[in-house]
Amino acid sequence: MATPDMPFQLIDQAVDDARFEEMDDVEKEKIKSEENAVKKIADEYKQSRDFDKSIRSQYAIDRRYAAGTADPTWAVNTNLIGSFIDILVSFLYSRNPDVSVKKAPQVDNRGSKDMDAFAKTMELVISRLWKKGRLKDAIRRQVRSSLSTGPGWIKAVLICDAPDNPQVTSEMNDLRDNIEKLEAVRTALENVAESSTEQVDAELAEQAELIESLEKKIEATIRKYLAVDFVASQDMQVSLDVATISDHLSADWNANSTYMLKSQLKAKFPRLTDEDVKTATSYYQRQVKDLQPLTDSIGVMSGMDGILSPDEAEQYTSGANGSGQFSGTGDNGPEFAKVIELWDKRTNHIKTMVEGVKRWAKEPFQPAYASSRFYPYFLVAFYEVDGARHPQSLSWRIHKLQDEYARSRSNFRLVRERGIPATLFNQAGMSPQDIDKITKSVHQEFVGITPADASTPIQNLFAAKPVEKIDPRMFDNAPILSDMEKISGVQEALQSSATNDKTATQANIEQSGFASRTTADRDLLEDMLNDLANYTGELALGALTILDAQRIAGSGAYWPHGMSVDDLLTMVEVEIEAGSTGKPGEEHDEQAWGVILPVLKEAIIEINMAVKTGDFALAKILAELVRETMAIMGITTDPERFLPPIPEVPDLGMALPGMGMPGAPGSVPPVGSDPSLPPSAGPADGGALSAPNLEAPNLQPPIL
Repeated sequence: MATPDMPFQLIDQAVDDARFEEMDDVEKEKIKSEENAVKKIADEYKQSRDFDKSIRSQYAIDRRYAAGTADPTWAVNTNLIGSFIDILVSFLYSRNPDVSVKKAPQVDNRGSKDMDAFAKTMELVISRLWKKGRLKDAIRRQVRSSLSTGPGWIKAVLICDAPDNPQVTSEMNDLRDNIEKLEAVRTALENVAESSTEQVDAELAEQAELIESLEKKIEATIRKYLAVDFVASQDMQVSLDVATISDHLSADWNANSTYMLKSQLKAKFPRLTDEDVKTATSYYQRQVKDLQPLTDSIGVMSGMDGILSPDEAEQYTSGANGSGQFSGTGDNGPEFAKVIELWDKRTNHIKTMVEGVKRWAKEPFQPAYASSRFYPYFLVAFYEVDGARHPQSLSWRIHKLQDEYARSRSNFRLVRERGIPATLFNQAGMSPQDIDKITKSVHQEFVGITPADASTPIQNLFAAKPVEKIDPRMFDNAPILSDMEKISGVQEALQSSATNDKTATQANIEQSGFASRTTADRDLLEDMLNDLANYTGELALGALTILDAQRIAGSGAYWPHGMSVDDLLTMVEVEIEAGSTGKPGEEHDEQAWGVILPVLKEAIIEINMAVKTGDFALAKILAELVRETMAIMGITTDPERFLPPIPEVPDLGMALPGMGMPGAPGSVPPVGSDPSLPPSAGPADGGALSAPNLEAPNLQPPIL
């Protein structure tokens, strides 16, 4: 039983125990079962976090190198790694890719008009969702993370009017956001006893503003959008049943953590009580402190020997001001809670926990819309190492070269400073007044001195300071820069740091090498984007209605809402245009276009003549030659834009020996027919039985 002299924590515990005793056996068993389930998942998560804590130390080191703050004590500290990362990000991903959705290959294309319309509709829907979801911002951060720390993660979730939605950090400022903020303010007003008069007045004013915003409907009512969130490397965790995080799609679970103000927990998770919020572990934003060098006096890395802890990679810390201990002085900043969202593929449920709370923040639920991959997480890792659980980063691969460059430039600066010309004089031969006049003299000034021995010649009292000659070869950084460029794939010309003039041929060779390296990296990025495109299409097919599709693609949109995800791939192929994410290689494109243009003009004339003369076979062959030539030249533009239309002629084929004409006894059934059908059933009937139901629904005009 609680007594007045008990600490507040013990009083709360006593109240909880009393409430627990008043419950019936069924409620008690339900609470114990939930607490056991939460503890089991929390223990698995903590075990994985402890296993990967060394890599989080590495994240902190890599970020220091990417920021150029690995050793602030260098006399010259040029952040080449950060500059290389900036250049690679701009080349690898400078714009959203061009989505290409095409009809799936068919033996017989007759009667597939609806599939063509569906492919065009899906292409427009995916492109619009990516644009509205600000995909470019998230992918650029993902690419930067992969170069800086090794893994780059994003999380993509389609937000609709489903009752349960996963945690997202990107808001679209619709009605849901304002309602949640209003609930948070009301929750704060309920605790007026713990707030000052100024706080209450401020919260009342905020509540009035939110209510006014809701009444005037300033924001959109409900938006259906693709929320694409960047997930920091240290906030992502993959279960230990897979050896490498690149196999995360096969893992038992994937999880990511977000941080939320404790004052907003009850508004976001209504099932949590005040006691639950109090027990949640408090986190505070880490403040920037003085950075210690990661290298010793001779440039040897010592960060893995305990200089940086795994917590250094975290943006939030459970200790006040990043010190690891709570000071209780009230100057620790706002309190945050750590929210963990775990996607469990073993049960196909999404489980949401708050660190320090014994119950689920949300009841475990299944994703609202089906997808073939289940997980909403997408990984980019440019530098994987065989047998390693985590990929390497560009920072780690060239950090020693960065240290060597900084050391060389710093030593060169010190040598130059010590080599500044000066004049020595015989201090014993002059009075202090004369010495002061000489040291304070300016240009072209006559300085009169009285030597101690008047017979001593003036030239015997002064002499030039001996200075060592500087050998530039000792401080030549060209080999260091060359090694860094070879490893990173960045040209010296792009950095404007060329030490020697380069011929046009040498520059072109280096440009080709850079293009090859960035093309290989871009292939990895495009593989992830292809996966994201298919995932977006699958979610959209289950979430968007016909009217939603019409608002995006127009009244002629074809949208079989609710169709099975498995049938999607039988109808269309979703991918992105290769090479459409990075900056175009203008020189390469100009050269390739100069070669293909005469061929294209001649082919268009020949195809047109073949069509007019009725030689459609020759026209098709010439068109295929144009397509293949453009593909080999690396031109990704759709060749159908330039080719004249070629009529489709049914291919009757040639009757082989022993085979009659179509329909004759002993002949092979026509394409699309079914031998089990009655003789009266033609090819169209057989095709109707074997093809998916593509009958267009009763489309309504769009609501304007």
